[in-house]
Amino acid sequence: MVAALLALLAAPSAFPPLPSTPHAAPQPPVVPHTSTTPPPALIPPPTSPRPATPLGARSRRASLAAALLAAAYVAARMQLAARLARAAAASLRWYAHAALHRPLLTKALTSGGCYLLGDALAQRGGGGEGARAVDMRRAGRSALAGFVGHGPLAHYWLQLVEEHVSFGGKWWAVFPKIVLDQGPMAIVYNSVYTALIGVSALRPPRLVWKDVCETWKPAMSASIKFWPAVHLLTFSPVIPMELKLLWIDVMEVLWIAILSHVNAVQQQRHDGRGGG
Repeated sequence: MVAALLALLAAPSAFPPLPSTPHAAPQPPVVPHTSTTPPPALIPPPTSPRPATPLGARSRRASLAAALLAAAYVAARMQLAARLARAAAASLRWYAHAALHRPLLTKALTSGGCYLLGDALAQRGGGGEGARAVDMRRAGRSALAGFVGHGPLAHYWLQLVEEHVSFGGKWWAVFPKIVLDQGPMAIVYNSVYTALIGVSALRPPRLVWKDVCETWKPAMSASIKFWPAVHLLTFSPVIPMELKLLWIDVMEVLWIAILSHVNAVQQQRHDGRGGG
């Protein structure tokens, strides 16, 4: 029995061969990870931004408050400007109505008020402190000269040149009007003003006449430097007829400041010589 088993084991065909498995490819050796960058699985997720600090929040609130205050200030100024513009337009309409219906009185009062203001400005510009620097009697005499002299005179003069020197509405008619106004009419304006100032100051007629003769040249010299540019608008169609004298008298505030200074200097010279 034992001998039979040994013979069976020794035979090569006693057992069938086992099926063979495919030979697996050799795997490369595992190299340890030496990069400084961590593996993707180890990269931490992005963090959310840090909340603002209390100081930054206060700064933003202060900036917002300043912007709101600035916007409120601008809006208030714009509302004030709009109200002033409406008031000015209403006043201008009122003046135009008065100048059309009571032209002589309206223009006389306009010139008187502007002459008063111009003379007061001339005195304040000459030195002194406070209201004591303004001689109200002198300013009143200038206002009287404007009310009695310039206002009525300018009213009729403007009508005259508008009717007879417009040449049918030609655009170049403004230039002959300026020549006439700054030539013979300027002598009339300045002489009437100086004479009325002297008469209202109770100066002797001889000195009044002397003042007229000595002031018209410097007044004319100053007038030529000032009025031609103003009269480019005065004698143009831009300003309506009823508002021309108002425009002139607004400019008269500056002009009377100049003219009053010229007359005051001339009278001081005469007073220093012992005349009057």
